[in-house]
Amino acid sequence: MTPLFVFSVARHQELLMAPARWNPPPEMDVYLQHAGDQIRCLICAKVEKVGFGGWFSRKNLKAHLENPTHVAAYDSETQKAHRDAEEHERFSEAYNTFENQDFPEINPSGPSHVTPAITKFWKTRR
Repeated sequence: MTPLFVFSVARHQELLMAPARWNPPPEMDVYLQHAGDQIRCLICAKVEKVGFGGWFSRKNLKAHLENPTHVAAYDSETQKAHRDAEEHERFSEAYNTFENQDFPEINPSGPSHVTPAITKFWKTRR
């Protein structure tokens, strides 16, 4: 006699398991503040828009990350970070070229040539 229904324990457990938990992209971790089951997006906390930037439930995180206001704020934040990195690179490059030049050695214990000029300037202002 062949059984009409074959019971598979593995298949039964698979059917009973909850769907896999959705996790945010790893690059968002630095922008998320956690407090129990509540999350706050630090990017949106900077946005000065009524009703935006507060705490919300973790189950609403995926919807929040797809929200047009969040997407615009995230794009703005990444563009600003990119501009800041470029500016830092430019200033570092300029600083490093000056560092390699031969400047006369300054003796800080010697007399200053700046002080008389400043004193003269302030005396003429009175």
